[in-house]
This record gives sequence, structure tokens and C-alpha cells, in this order.
Amino acid sequence: MQSAKKAAESVKETAANVGASAKSGMEKTKATVQEKVLFILIGIKGCFQKSFLVFFFQEKSRTNDV
Repeated sequence: MQSAKKAAESVKETAANVGASAKSGMEKTKATVQEKVLFILIGIKGCFQKSFLVFFFQEKSRTNDV
């Protein structure tokens, strides 16, 4: 009986880890897509604009990782 409880807990923990990993991957993919779409929409006319946007999205993804 004790081993069945441990097995059930292990399955629940694994499912939670898979869900958290999937959510994290989705958020990173979303940020990447948003960055690329923004680059396309703006047309990146100057080096300053591009470097600012890269910094902005790196900061945004860094804060999401924490």
C-alpha cells in the first residue's frame, strides 16, 4: 500500500514538472515570436533602434526566467 502511494505521488510530481516545462517553453517561444514580428513591423531603420529592441526583449525574457 505504501509503495502505491509513493508511485502515485511520483506520477503527480512528474506531471507537474512536465506542465511547468511546457509552460516555460511556450513563454520563451512567444517572446521570440513577438520579437521577430516587432522587427518586421518596425522595419529596423537604425542600429540604435535594433540594439534597443534587442536589449528590451532580453530584459523581458530575463525577468520571465526568474
